[in-house]
Amino acid sequence: MMQAWLDGKAIAPHVRGLWTGEGVFETFLWAGNLPRAWPLHVARMQRGAGRLGLPVPDEGMLAGAVAQAAGTETPWRVRMTWLALGGDLRDLAPDACLLVETRPARPLELAPAPARLVTGAALRNPASLLAGCKRLGVAEDL
Repeated sequence: MMQAWLDGKAIAPHVRGLWTGEGVFETFLWAGNLPRAWPLHVARMQRGAGRLGLPVPDEGMLAGAVAQAAGTETPWRVRMTWLALGGDLRDLAPDACLLVETRPARPLELAPAPARLVTGAALRNPASLLAGCKRLGVAEDL
């Protein structure tokens, strides 16, 4: 049986998004409250969830979970991931769960160095139904 671990704790194997890439994520800095771009993060997460066939997460639930995970200490780097649940891959309308991960922000994340442009080959497919979504699985783009 497959098993995932997070911070030394086992995550149930029925979180199928961990294995299949069925999920979307957002990352941002937490400075004691929601960032100014919060509505944009939520909108992109909701759009991606809908396109993957997952239930669309509620903004209030997301905000509460992030506040609980990040607490009052600042600053934190937060990653919230909306993942498919269920072990049966034939289920075309799986349930979903939220995974919120935090870590202390690094100095360069708080005061970034001047921007530097690096170009490379485009890996993402702009014609994809999921174009513009930050998703876990990238197999269709490779």
